[in-house]
Amino acid sequence: MPATAPGVCWTGAIGNTLNGSAIAATGDTVLAPSDTGALLAFGPDGTQRWSHQAGDAALAVRSVALDAATAYVATPTGIVSLSIADGGEGWRFNVPDSGLQLIAIDVAAGATPWGVTLQQSAAIFAFRATPAIVEGGIVVGTTDAMDIATLVGITDTGAELWRSPTELYAALMSPVVLGGRVYTAAFGIMDGGLLAFGTP
Repeated sequence: MPATAPGVCWTGAIGNTLNGSAIAATGDTVLAPSDTGALLAFGPDGTQRWSHQAGDAALAVRSVALDAATAYVATPTGIVSLSIADGGEGWRFNVPDSGLQLIAIDVAAGATPWGVTLQQSAAIFAFRATPAIVEGGIVVGTTDAMDIATLVGITDTGAELWRSPTELYAALMSPVVLGGRVYTAAFGIMDGGLLAFGTP
C-alpha cells in the first residue's frame, strides 16, 4: 500500500459504462469494456492497443477470464477467445438456448467436452454467477422460475453428484467454498440472505 494517496495517471476512453466490473489485467495490459459493446486493451501509459466488438449493447461484455496469452470474453450469447497481444479472435462459442446449463469448454479449440442441464425452466432472475471450482468438481446454484433454488454439485467430467434444495424461490449467486462448507448469497422474490451449506 503506497504511503501517499495515488493520483489519476490517465483516463481510458471507454465511455460512461455501468459494466466496469468486467475489467481485467495481465502483464502490462488492462482490458476494459466500453459503452458500445467493445472490449478495449490499454497499455500502462494509457495507449489503446486494440478494440474488439463483442456485441452491439453496452453490456455485451459480461465478464473476462484470462490465461497467459488469451482473454475469454463472456457475452449474452456465448464466449469469445481473443489474443491479448492483438485482439485477434480465436474461436466463438454460442450457448444453446435451452434451460440453464453448465458447459465445459476446451479453451484450445472452443469445443465442448460436456454440458449438464441444471434446470429446464426459465430463470426467475437474470443474473451473472461464477461457479465455485473445487478439487474434483464444481458447485453452482440455480434460479428456476418453476422450482425452489438449489445448490448443485457436479464432477469435473460433468456427472451430477448431489442437489441441495433451499426453501427459497430465488437465485443462488456465486458460491465460495471454505472449510468444508459452501457459502452463497440468495436473492429471492420475498426473501434472501447468506446461506451456508454443509455439516451443522
